[in-house]
Order: sequence, then C-alpha cells, then structure tokens
Amino acid sequence: MLDQQMFPLEQIDIVKFRPSDLSEKRTFDCHAILVTIGGKGEWRIGEKRYALDQSGKVFFCNPGTELLYTSSDTQQGCSFYQLSFRAYEKTGREGEWVFVQKHGELLPAGEIGSAPYHRIRELADSLHLGKQESTPADAFRIQMLFQEMLHLLWKGQEEAKLDRSESMIEKITAYIEEHYDEDLNRDQLANMAGISQEYFSRLFKTKTGTNFSKYLSELRIKKAQEYLLTSKSSLREIAQSVGYRDEFYLSHKFKQVTGDSPSLYMKRPKRIASVSANYTGCLLALGVTPIIAKINPFIQRHFRSQLEGADVQTVDLLTFHYNKLIAKASPDLVLCYDSYEDLSELRRIAPTVAISLSSLSWRDQFMLIAELVNAVGKANDWLGRFDEKIAQAKRLLEQTIDTTETVGIFEIWKDKIMVFDDSFGRAGQVLYQALRLPPSQRIRDEVFTGQRYKIIPLEELPLYATDRMFVTIFQGKGGDEYAAKVMASDVWKSLPAYRNKRIYINDHDTFYNWDPVSTEYQLVKVMEQLTG
Repeated sequence: MLDQQMFPLEQIDIVKFRPSDLSEKRTFDCHAILVTIGGKGEWRIGEKRYALDQSGKVFFCNPGTELLYTSSDTQQGCSFYQLSFRAYEKTGREGEWVFVQKHGELLPAGEIGSAPYHRIRELADSLHLGKQESTPADAFRIQMLFQEMLHLLWKGQEEAKLDRSESMIEKITAYIEEHYDEDLNRDQLANMAGISQEYFSRLFKTKTGTNFSKYLSELRIKKAQEYLLTSKSSLREIAQSVGYRDEFYLSHKFKQVTGDSPSLYMKRPKRIASVSANYTGCLLALGVTPIIAKINPFIQRHFRSQLEGADVQTVDLLTFHYNKLIAKASPDLVLCYDSYEDLSELRRIAPTVAISLSSLSWRDQFMLIAELVNAVGKANDWLGRFDEKIAQAKRLLEQTIDTTETVGIFEIWKDKIMVFDDSFGRAGQVLYQALRLPPSQRIRDEVFTGQRYKIIPLEELPLYATDRMFVTIFQGKGGDEYAAKVMASDVWKSLPAYRNKRIYINDHDTFYNWDPVSTEYQLVKVMEQLTG
C-alpha cells in the first residue's frame, strides 16, 4: 500500500478574513488543511458551525467544500494557515502504472478536534517559513514535514472513531460528570444504558473501582470544594449547585467524604500540586510549599533552602504529562491554568482550580492564589513594595532615557524567532505593563492580539525591530546554535538596536516566568540594562 497513494503539498498561505466584512465565502478546488492562528467569529462548513476563539483549531476540507466565515467583532477578523494539496492514487497494470487524482472525500469535512493542535501549528509555522527555500533537500524536508502533519490528522481521526465507540460505562461516567448537579439515580442510568440495574452496578464497579452512589458523592464534594475555594457563594447556594437540597445535607456528605466540615476544610492548610512553574513561584513567595511542583531552574535556586527542607517532588519545564505522579501524591488541591490539556483528568484526582491566563493579569493570578492559601495579607504587602519599586524605577527612567523609545521582546529557538506581548513572561509584565514602555506599532498591531507571541523568520526581524530589544535564548534543542547563526548574520547587524548597543541578552531561566519573585528580579535586571 505504501506506493499506492501520494499526497504532495502544493501551497501554504496565511489567509486573513477582514473584520470589516460581515461574511466571506471560500470554496476549495482541492484538499486543504486549515490551521487557525487567531481571531474571532464563526465558520460554517457544510451544516456544521464552529465558533472561533483564542484556542487553536484544525479543520479539513475536501474538493468542493464551502467555508463561510461570519465576523462577530468589528475590530478583529480571523487568520489561518491554508495548506492545499492533491491526492493521487495509483492505477493501471504492471508496467503501465499511472497516478490519477482523487477528488473524493479523504476525511469528513470539518474540525478534527482530536488532532494535536500545538504540534500541527509548529509544523505549519515551519512549512510557511521554509516555503521560499528552493534546494532539493529543502523541498524534501517540506514534504516530510507535511507527511507528518497528514499522519497526525489521520491518527486524530482514528482516535476520534475510537472515542465514539467508547464503552457503555465510560459514556455513563461522562454523563454523570456533566449532570452531577441533577437528580441522578442508578435505575435512571441503567435504563439509559439499556441494561438491568444489577448488571449496571457490576459493570460500574468493575470500570471505576467503586459503586455509583460513592462515585457521585465524591464527585459532588470535589465540585463543592472548588466552589468553596473560588466563589463567594453561600453554603446553601453551593449545595444546590452540586445537586444537594440544602446546606445541612451538603455538610453531612462533606464530612462523610472528607472527614472535615466545610468550615474546617477552608481553614486547614492544603497539600497542593502545582502544574505551572508560575504558580509554583507564587506559592513559594507566599511561604507555601507544594507537594508536587512544576518548576524552572531560577525558582529552584532562589527557594533552595525552602525546598530542601520540605517533602516536595519537582518536575522540570520539559515534562508535560505527569498526572499519575499527581494521583499517587493524593493532593488536597491542584493548581493549573485553564487551557491545561489534561484538565478533566486532574479534576478526577482532586479539586482543581483552573486559572484563566487570558482574562486575569499576573497580579490577579497571584492574588487568587493568595486567597486560596489564606495569604492575602502577604500578597498585598509584596505588591505594595513592588509598586514602590516601580514608581522609583519610572522616575529614574524619566531622568536617564527617552521613555518614548520603543522596546521589543524576542526569543530565539531552533530555527525560529518569537516576538512576545506583555502577558507571557520574558519581562513583558515589567517592560510593558509596569514601566509602560511602548512597543512598536507593528508589534502592537500583530502581536498584542491575544495570541501572546508571533513566530517570524530571520529575514523579517527588521520589520519588528525596536529601539531597544530584549532577547532570551531557549538553549535546549538547538536554540544556542541557531542564536549564534542569527547574531552572526547581516540581518542582525543591520538592526538599529545592534548598532546603538541596545540589544540586551537575558537568561531564559530567569526571564521565563511571571511569578512575583521572577518579576521582581526581571525589574532589577532590565533597569540595570536601561540605565547602565
């Protein structure tokens, strides 16, 4: 079968639908993969509608597929990669083989929700950056990357089929997790599954390790714990939100499951698992040591004595899936960001607070964590001291530099350069938010769009150049080598900031986070660089 079909990539473009148009329509004359970059609105493919938001999506279109875009925001359209290709199938007989184009459906048109967006986006970025290359080796590399993308799409589609055929009890448990606040009972769910109550009970315990009643109670109490930690609702309101008739019955079930009353639970220190290096930094700054902590080298060095004296398991930045480790530790609370890939699995382990990266500033995130660990006073004290340092820094800058000069934040990885906004570490919260130094107009228009960063090729770096440039290098996976190539290039040496000696190279480990300790260090460092 390996020599029976071909899928050569013909073209890759960045398509932009303008916000000024109420709608735009596109009909595809060949197969196409669409990888969203950013924007808002709605896509309609066939009879299905898809809302566009800040989360990335991958779509597949066949020849003849119609895409209709409807704008929902007069200030923002949408943009996406379009990778166009044709499918060919081998036909004929021995010695007279020919490849004939296939015009039919390869995959169902629409979103491929199970496709790994971040990897596909990386591949699309690399393909777009490399499309101008002309050597045979470059052409082979481009097709190789595209074949990997196709493999991921087909694999995602197969996984989606497996998901649709998941077991009966898995469907029932998913239903329970969606409808835990309703009046559920064993007989009702057994009828939904089309089996007897006795057989349902046996199957449920085999699959989940517990009976239906205990499973539902534990789920409701975990949800109640999340409400207690993150809302100002009364106990009665929380009881009704999780499926109990009143606060008295909730308190009874709460103590039955946890051993504590709701009020005692709120006072008792929590054993916390942090799956974000930023949240680990926030906790440690407040004097709270998590039992499992994702951590970067700077925070690990800064809090060495606090960590060495505690029973804590640390996880480095390049480890992404460690839910089994979290489950084994049995934390009282899990802290993560709201776009965490395995969020639903975390919620099965322990009450989980998923903090919004898009709607909360780094200060708001810090204060939310302080509320969770009863350390609001410490957080306010720290922010007060920090604001005094910012005020002093701004007065000094007004005396020493032209504060209308533009600044930009760049990071060099293997084969790519990233431009950052003010919300994703790298001192963005210091330079842009606190010190109020301006980005260039191009960076404001193209990077400050909610996507947090933009990948650009070396050749386009002058378009994003600023009067002062702050640069970090991701040293793993070839970043050092590419950085050396970039900095030896004529493009780099042509930058005004290079000629004026206003490019500042900073350590990635210390500039990666936006937790309070990292932010304070970054303030000191950038002030040294700006004022000499």
